[in-house]
Amino acid sequence: MAKEVRADLGKPVEPFIDKLKPEQRAIAGALHKLIVSAVPSIESSLKWGMPFYSKDGMVCFIMVAKQHVNLGFAKGADLKDPKKLLQAGTSKTMRAIRLTSPKDIPAADVKTFVKQAVALNKSPE
Repeated sequence: MAKEVRADLGKPVEPFIDKLKPEQRAIAGALHKLIVSAVPSIESSLKWGMPFYSKDGMVCFIMVAKQHVNLGFAKGADLKDPKKLLQAGTSKTMRAIRLTSPKDIPAADVKTFVKQAVALNKSPE
């Protein structure tokens, strides 16, 4: 039996962000702008019910929870993170930054992580 495809798969991320609660919208909107400004050719769409970004493979995603927003990186364990901003979960490779306020967003670090993640997708594995 074929699996049912989510109705939002491939939809644009902006309408999703626009419908969030104000604090979540401020964080997710700022993250979206930083990701796109870091790599203007990055592709964004909804996957698994959240904004997802790809360039030559998976790069990052924005996961919205009740009390915070996570910016997750598919290959986060391989990113250079001297400030230890990326937190490990249960995945061996994925890492995320947990944010509770837009003022907590480390803008320069986010852009650096996005650029690093795209570069990892281009390098031979």
